[in-house]
Amino acid sequence: MHRDLGPGGFSITAAQYDPELGWKPTPNYKADGIFINSMGQRGTRVVPYERTPDHLRILFIGDSYTFGAQVKDNECFSEVLKTRYLPDAETINLGVSGYGTDQQILFYELEGTKYKADVVVLGFFVHDISRNDGAFRYYAKPEFELADGKLVLSSSCIISPTELLRLYNSGERAIRPQGFCISEALLKSIDQSGRRHIDESSYAWKISAKLLERFQEKVLQDGAHPLLLIIPNEEILSEKENRSDQISKLLRNKAEEIGLDYLDMGPILRDQHQKDPAIPLYDGHWTVRGHEVAAESLFRTFEKLGWLQSGHEGQHPQG
Repeated sequence: MHRDLGPGGFSITAAQYDPELGWKPTPNYKADGIFINSMGQRGTRVVPYERTPDHLRILFIGDSYTFGAQVKDNECFSEVLKTRYLPDAETINLGVSGYGTDQQILFYELEGTKYKADVVVLGFFVHDISRNDGAFRYYAKPEFELADGKLVLSSSCIISPTELLRLYNSGERAIRPQGFCISEALLKSIDQSGRRHIDESSYAWKISAKLLERFQEKVLQDGAHPLLLIIPNEEILSEKENRSDQISKLLRNKAEEIGLDYLDMGPILRDQHQKDPAIPLYDGHWTVRGHEVAAESLFRTFEKLGWLQSGHEGQHPQG
């Protein structure tokens, strides 16, 4: 599998086909300061499933912002949080470039839950909401539908690239003459999806709201603290009225409705930009400084919530 969307974009060479998720991290991948270890975690340090007694364990799921696109392993906010603020803690970065919130939560349910973390952070980049109501993003992906107000997975197995190619080569599937134009239109729609209007009546939001409930329920069942990390687009630094703020408000309101703890990076990044506009926080994704601000904000949030002790050795959070 390969599709490269340019510098800092999604390169599927860092991923391998997965029948349930569409794709997942390629173990032992290495390129330009980016390493995915043998467990599929970002970075060279391997954190095993087994717990280290009395050590706080924090697990991160998300998309390329959480993975740390455009920064080195030691510059990701998950790693800065450990090295600068919580040296005795174990941090596990399971961010995957290109993932929608649906894939992120499924990845936690399939893999992340095995780590028995104390805290699970869902890095929700606001534009990911447009990835949650479709079955294709870079490659085929799982898709949830709503049935009687409940999430239902529409397919149980995603076709592999090899099988798809075989079907085309054998003639069992055919590419119509206008296929190229359709592909170009599809790519254009993907590029514009981040600008779709989203409100409480939007199907993408209804799916996303249910996904937040599912995330919270599963993490609490696992005896961990769930945290929603709201990640805005860089438009918040230059546009007074913007889509990031609209979606962030939806996310905050939903989190407050269901009692899900959250950290909204929007006001924090705006404040940082006003204090020191000469140091960029974004360059497509977060810069090194952007990750530093996120790491400090997460530490302050954990401190405020009283989450800096290992819970799996003693008291578990109550859901």
